[in-house]
Amino acid sequence: MAAWLYAVAACCLTWALQLYDGTRPDSTALALVVTALVLTLMGLNDHRPLRRSGLLQWALLAMLLAQLCAHLTVSPGKHLDLARGGFRSFNLAILAVAMAATVTVTRPQWNRRTGSIVLLMALAVGLWFLRKGGQPEIDVHEFQQQGCAALARMANPYNLTFRNLYPDNTPFYAPGLAVHGRLQFGFIYPPLSLYLAMPGWLLTGDHRYGQWLALVLAGALVMRARPAPVAVLAVALLLFAPRSLFIVEQAWTEPFVLLGLAAVLYSALRRPQWLPWALGLWLSTKQYMVLVAPLGLLLLPRPWSWCSVWAMTWRALAVVAAVCLPWWLVNPEAFAKSVVWLQILQPFRADSLSLLAAFAQNGQSPLPTWTCFIAAGLALGYALWRAPRTASGLAAGTAAVLLAFLLLNKQAFWNYYFLPLGALWFGVALAGLGAGQAATAVDEATSATGP
Repeated sequence: MAAWLYAVAACCLTWALQLYDGTRPDSTALALVVTALVLTLMGLNDHRPLRRSGLLQWALLAMLLAQLCAHLTVSPGKHLDLARGGFRSFNLAILAVAMAATVTVTRPQWNRRTGSIVLLMALAVGLWFLRKGGQPEIDVHEFQQQGCAALARMANPYNLTFRNLYPDNTPFYAPGLAVHGRLQFGFIYPPLSLYLAMPGWLLTGDHRYGQWLALVLAGALVMRARPAPVAVLAVALLLFAPRSLFIVEQAWTEPFVLLGLAAVLYSALRRPQWLPWALGLWLSTKQYMVLVAPLGLLLLPRPWSWCSVWAMTWRALAVVAAVCLPWWLVNPEAFAKSVVWLQILQPFRADSLSLLAAFAQNGQSPLPTWTCFIAAGLALGYALWRAPRTASGLAAGTAAVLLAFLLLNKQAFWNYYFLPLGALWFGVALAGLGAGQAATAVDEATSATGP
């Protein structure tokens, strides 16, 4: 039942975020998110391999067709108007995906070809969308555009200050961070996200092309890790979620994190000798990846030995150090302020899709902000205790930890939830593996390379 539970959880999360774009503590949306968390935790408790996936494939096809229909009635982004027309190419791509998905179910032996069609249509739709849409008036777009420009001229992006797109008294920043129209901090993400954004910026002048390409590559890696109809359908459900293009339009960096997760899953199943290095790159994509770092243990067999744990840990930490340490050494204060302290100083947002925001809007005193770390810790402990030692278990465990963290967070919006959504669909895609198969492969690779 795990694959079913993850799929229903992802569906609940998808439609929760469709309400108001995940930008207010709507009671229906919160109920759907809580349901998604409960279903995910239930799925972690099921260690049985997926024996028959025929009925699941038809269910996923129905979910996908519902999502594709939503694309025909709701604009995929804020800067595109369905009433203006000019959506013929987009609609044809949606039709092609629907046909490819149907063939995937009725002719499972063609899943490689239909998977390629899904990926090509996704790439084409993203390129069309970014070319047709406008430039978003949002701070993260400005940060990445200016960060890429700074990196191109060999400047330190963490020494930058940015123009403030909002009034100086905006609730979006902590007091003192916006002064006379300038933001008093530099690039806000770890450097790996900037490296991944650079190709799109260099080729087109817009870093968002790199973000959409990262999402498509993540889907390709998952399909390659488990060539099966279920994987094709699950990836299509992620790439063609009603607000996936909205994520890229608004320049949020979660596609890079999902690419890192996909690389970890692919390595676990196909190239176990790459796993520690892929894990290190994944942890380098965003600050809150530290919350899910211990889940890498799920890809090691039990009982865990110090040798195997250390072998994976030091390699992963070496990658994190190689990515981040040079910029910290150049200017420790600027790096720490932009990457670490800014996240800690961020104010409470009453418009978040979180229980804390719901309490505040109902006139109740919100819980302390540190309660989100307790919730994440409990979900992490449960995942390490009950999740299957497989790539699917890692993906679903990641979703559980992040959902628990976000539900009690001081800030939680659509882009934050996009990562657990992708992790859930990756969990569905890889649920066909028998328990322990991935862990055995990792153990053999670790034994071969040594600590």
